[in-house]
Amino acid sequence: MKKVFTVEIDVNNVQTGKVKDVRYDHYLEEDSVEIEHEEQRVIILRSHLELYEVKGNLNRYRGQMLEYVIIGYDSLRNIYYGSCLEVKRQKRRQLIKELETGKPYLATITKLTYFGAYLTIEGISVILRNRDFAADYTTVSDIYQVGDQLEVCFLKANNNLKINVQAVNKYVQTSTITIEDFENPEYIRYISDKESYKKVIELYEANKQKQPMFIFDMTIQNHGGYLTNTNWENPVYVEDSYYTEAKEFLSATKVSDDAFKYLVEYFEKKEDPVIICMFGDHWPSI
Repeated sequence: MKKVFTVEIDVNNVQTGKVKDVRYDHYLEEDSVEIEHEEQRVIILRSHLELYEVKGNLNRYRGQMLEYVIIGYDSLRNIYYGSCLEVKRQKRRQLIKELETGKPYLATITKLTYFGAYLTIEGISVILRNRDFAADYTTVSDIYQVGDQLEVCFLKANNNLKINVQAVNKYVQTSTITIEDFENPEYIRYISDKESYKKVIELYEANKQKQPMFIFDMTIQNHGGYLTNTNWENPVYVEDSYYTEAKEFLSATKVSDDAFKYLVEYFEKKEDPVIICMFGDHWPSI
């Protein structure tokens, strides 16, 4: 900073002021913002507004409240020079120190990107990359939206005080659901189709972030063979037929139809666009 007497920086003497004007300082040959102050004139140069380079004009700062410390004084013009940069550096150093203890923080997502997300912890921006969020290929944007919160902890910080964090509990997507994942299911020969559809609805309702879903549900209720002596409440059969296997297959198919109706009627009441596609993989061996 040329032609300016620097003063001892007291990072604990943080002041707050509102930006009243944006102008180019011909003396120091740099854009600046001027802070409203009753007793002294304070300007903050572009290079001292943020931790990183500020591009474009500074008009977006008009009316903003900024935290700053005094770093210099020009006695010829009676102007004090402030720095938001020093305040931000000090806050980041303090946050890094606390994060390094292993303390977890609840961070808020401010921006989603292809590589992960920007989050804030107590007003300080940090980075969460997809690989530090999930144990698989799930991305932050697959699960969360801007404004959502998640618990993170320290990963690393570079010399520029850029902070990277990682999820306290890395996300793991359950890609396969087996019979063991059902609690006290209904059995009709095997786990019933209706019980399987209830699990589909359970997964749908658990998707609070309304992210796109694809569920492949392979039912088993009507699988062969067809001599299980099931006691059907309303059996279906061909009149005067004694073909036991056909009776069981037809009866099981009727129950499956009822279950499919249950699934379709549930989603008919939802506003979300849902496609239900049913197909069979082979004919019964009867």
